[in-house]
Amino acid sequence: DYWTPAKELFANVHFLQMLTDFDHTDITDEIMVKLQSYIAHKNFTPEAVGRVSFACKSLCIWVRAMYHFHMTSEHTIEPLTKQLKEANLLLAQKRAIMRDHEEV
Repeated sequence: DYWTPAKELFANVHFLQMLTDFDHTDITDEIMVKLQSYIAHKNFTPEAVGRVSFACKSLCIWVRAMYHFHMTSEHTIEPLTKQLKEANLLLAQKRAIMRDHEEV
């Protein structure tokens, strides 16, 4: 039964702030596996959910956005961030070498 905990969550006066403060970069692979079945479900679309509840439609949009952000981040942003860190490390090493030569 998901409805009882959902009603309690929606009744929480801090619920919107919890969504706003949610650290989307901290979504684990375990959570992604659990979300996959919902994301793939034909009735978990904003249009389908919106026919039942406008509030739930907005939450559906948010959940799908978090899911897609994670997937995009994992396959696009993370490799680029790793390359940037490696390039910055190499740059710092080269600058240190240049400083050493300038001091001579």
